[in-house]
Amino acid sequence: MTGSSGQLISRIEEANLNAWPAIQQVLLDGWLLRFSGSYSKRGNAIVPVYPGTQPVLQKIRYCENAYRREDLPTLFRMSSAPGLRTLDRTLAELGYEQTDASLVLTYRNGELPTTSSQQFRRLTLDTWINVYCKLSGMPETATRLQKLLLKSIPCEAIYGVIVDKTHYVACGLAVVDDKVAGLFDILTDPIYRRRGHAQGLILNLLRCGSEHGAETGYLQVAEDNEPARALYEHLGFQSLYRAWYRIRDPSERRQPDSP
Repeated sequence: MTGSSGQLISRIEEANLNAWPAIQQVLLDGWLLRFSGSYSKRGNAIVPVYPGTQPVLQKIRYCENAYRREDLPTLFRMSSAPGLRTLDRTLAELGYEQTDASLVLTYRNGELPTTSSQQFRRLTLDTWINVYCKLSGMPETATRLQKLLLKSIPCEAIYGVIVDKTHYVACGLAVVDDKVAGLFDILTDPIYRRRGHAQGLILNLLRCGSEHGAETGYLQVAEDNEPARALYEHLGFQSLYRAWYRIRDPSERRQPDSP
């Protein structure tokens, strides 16, 4: 991995944390413990930020106790960023299973492909969250928490939709953090898929991000979501690194193998 790509990965990981704030956070010797209730994986995961000095097993037990008190599973967000291989191996030896593998894709905001902006609209958070709730099927209780998290984003947030006649058919969110723009919650109504709405939404969100100074766009896509990956690659996104979660059944108790 080149130095430049490693620096970009670190920058995107920072921006990703800023784009999705947690309700509460605790910093533990280089690990960020995030707590946001029962809804969001992103808001309820332990994220290694920088190398620490305390024994790793001691820190893991601390995390397990902290998340148990909150009635949450102990969940680590891992990635192929430099320096995490040893921790990932230790978690695997302790019985933490890998789940929700995804790819982080990037887009250099040069000259964006031409797309119509006539169907694209920017909405307020209050209006957008109702569209998102409808398209995602999110229950009302989770919507309230989602709105609370989005309100706390400290960066420029762009809430976009695609309108077909009088119907909201796609929605998404762009968060601009200095020179990078992250795209989140890209959804299309199943009835209106394969009509170019997702493509138009993504390109317009990238254009809005570029207007706010972003030079690089990024998004995360499930590794096994072939249709979405094909769309993003068609638009010019390139894979930069891999991310996943490590989670363990709380009933399991295993010690790691000796080095």
